[in-house]
Amino acid sequence: MTNPCQKARSLVSAGLDTPLNDLEQHFVTAHLGRCGACQAFEQDALAFTTLLRDAPLEPVPWSISVSGRGQRPRVQFRTIAQIASVASVVIAAGTIALATDLPRTSSETSALGPAGSLAVDEDSIRSLRRVALVHHELPIVAEAVTPQPGGDSAESLLKPALPVDGG
Repeated sequence: MTNPCQKARSLVSAGLDTPLNDLEQHFVTAHLGRCGACQAFEQDALAFTTLLRDAPLEPVPWSISVSGRGQRPRVQFRTIAQIASVASVVIAAGTIALATDLPRTSSETSALGPAGSLAVDEDSIRSLRRVALVHHELPIVAEAVTPQPGGDSAESLLKPALPVDGG
């Protein structure tokens, strides 16, 4: 079937239930005047609809009632689409945030184990302290001892705030 035939048959079918407007009726009349297949469709549809409407109603052996309580609220497609789009943006942002490596400082990088997870043991803490001290990220504080005249200089009394292993 061609596109005009599909449109004409759709309008013929719709015209059996409700009257067509002037433009639709003009299109159907013009198309049926030149298309024998659609004329046959109109005759069959009209005969079937007339037969169905004229048939006696069949009684239903049980009662049917319609109440508003049992009906679920209808959610419009637009609302579902909006929720789905917001959810996809949130999921994408979370995935990007998890997949993106943030820049690490040198002290954080040295504590990373072979699998990339933070190792928390004494050696790794010492290593962090050593790296932080070398990069001047760890403060050095004076001991609570005051220099004695003729003894050690004040600079020799300065010690790191945390013990540092040699290496």
